[in-house]
Amino acid sequence: MGLDVNKMKKKRAETQRGSDFWQPQNGETKLYIGMPCRDDDQWEPTVGLNFIEVYVHYSVGKDNAMVLCLNGKENPIIHHPYIVAYLKEKGIKIPEGTECGVCKAIQEDKIQGDAAHDSRAQMRYLWWLIPIAHREDAADDWRSFGPKAQPYICGPTVHDGFMDVIAENGDITQIDSAILVRLGRKGKGMNTKYQVQADTETLKKPLKLDKATKRVIQEAIKQKGPCDLFRVVAGMVKKPSEIEAAIGGIKVDSGEDDVPDTGGGGGGTSKPCFGLDYTDDDECNACELRKECAEKAGKAGDEGEDASASEGSAEPPEASETPQEETSQEAESSEEAEASAEGESSDEEETCFGNQCTDDEECRACEYKVDCAKECGVPVPGEKPKPKKKALPKKGAAKESKGKPKEAKPAEGDDDGLAELEQQLKDMGDS
Repeated sequence: MGLDVNKMKKKRAETQRGSDFWQPQNGETKLYIGMPCRDDDQWEPTVGLNFIEVYVHYSVGKDNAMVLCLNGKENPIIHHPYIVAYLKEKGIKIPEGTECGVCKAIQEDKIQGDAAHDSRAQMRYLWWLIPIAHREDAADDWRSFGPKAQPYICGPTVHDGFMDVIAENGDITQIDSAILVRLGRKGKGMNTKYQVQADTETLKKPLKLDKATKRVIQEAIKQKGPCDLFRVVAGMVKKPSEIEAAIGGIKVDSGEDDVPDTGGGGGGTSKPCFGLDYTDDDECNACELRKECAEKAGKAGDEGEDASASEGSAEPPEASETPQEETSQEAESSEEAEASAEGESSDEEETCFGNQCTDDEECRACEYKVDCAKECGVPVPGEKPKPKKKALPKKGAAKESKGKPKEAKPAEGDDDGLAELEQQLKDMGDS
């Protein structure tokens, strides 16, 4: 019997964590913070907010999963109408008064010591954002990313930083006047430190997002889109029976990071081959992560002629530590990121081409404006339409004269012919 692809996809959807979470890299990242994902939300605890508060348990089960606490009193978000509807599609029902299996196991000392402390329910905050650019050091140039919207779950330090920027500057999410946020990260594990501040450049001159980014946002926050935060929350819920079966496999979480850091580019995730299979071939030279991958693999300086040209005269980075083996969550994030990367270039090309060609500064500067205008059936932006040529008069046709028309002159000989006719009539009368 052949492979049932549809059944495989369904099983994959049932086991995935809910979305491809963004993870910050060490250094500084410019972020666009997203607006509320649902305009029609009427649930009082979430209406008007662009984040969701959730209580979570870490490292649950053999896959070290992060799942929502099922205590509805402490974690009322599980009873949000949107989340209830998504859970119903998955065949999950969480009645009022349901006891959380992890919380119960801790209370009954089935989980003890450090494991009990580290697996307790913790408040986290779910946002969605778009990484705009990154630099490892203040002396480095910013490296820009293509637009990709992703959910981000963080602790109180980063959350409070985001809230402070909004409190001081108002609605920073406006797509035509956005103020970016700079998130700084350094350290590792328990020594990880975060710093949040408003981006000075967009404070002076707010950013108008381009059409490609606007289209990415539109697709991301639609119902069941990757940044529909209610769908993301529903994806983090496991059935009570699944949690009970996984209690014996709970492990200690070793750091403040909410999901294992997989490194990589602006999306915070990398391909499964990152730092492992680097070679000087066309595929690796075309990869946007080639420099970091070569450094991770201990082959810094071997990025190929194309990479060398693009990096200029920069000194090759020092070889990093030997890559550690990926956890199951890291592999899962990497697979999702790879699938996203495969379609990313085509998605970017399709964002506004042939859809939104208008005579504005952005379209006038676009290198595809001629083809895009032709596709949209509109004049090329910045070019005046050529006047239609008037039809030439047919050969021998009389030219129209200007002003008052002249009286026609009798042809030569007309007077003589008239006199002759009159004489003939006179002669006939005489006879």
